[in-house]
Amino acid sequence: MHRIHSLALLASLAIGCTPPAPTPPQTPQGTSSTVREDAVTGVGKKGRNYGSDPISTPIQALHRSKERLALEVEIPKALQMFEAVEGRKPNSHDEFMEKIVKANQIQLPELPTGDVYVYDPQTGKLMVDKKVP
Repeated sequence: MHRIHSLALLASLAIGCTPPAPTPPQTPQGTSSTVREDAVTGVGKKGRNYGSDPISTPIQALHRSKERLALEVEIPKALQMFEAVEGRKPNSHDEFMEKIVKANQIQLPELPTGDVYVYDPQTGKLMVDKKVP
């Protein structure tokens, strides 16, 4: 994707146009095939439909605990620190992924196939675009 943006920038400079705005890496909200929801415990792929037997229940609880730690503790704390230092929230999905997730080595829960994480700079929240079957 970065190569495409680089080529577009190079082409626009060559012909004297302003470069195109980068497209977000997710499906836009409001399309008929996705629904946007808050990224909270339970969005991850692991720990679903395991049943309720004595072996599955603790495994499901482990996966839920890891999700809760990442989504409800680590990310809000990293956002709080970023805002304290920068005086603002991240301006884009890419900045959020770089300065919050990558910089703080946060392991986001793996999402089901077709779902994607989306940072909403207007609300300052991490969201999930869920694929509607």
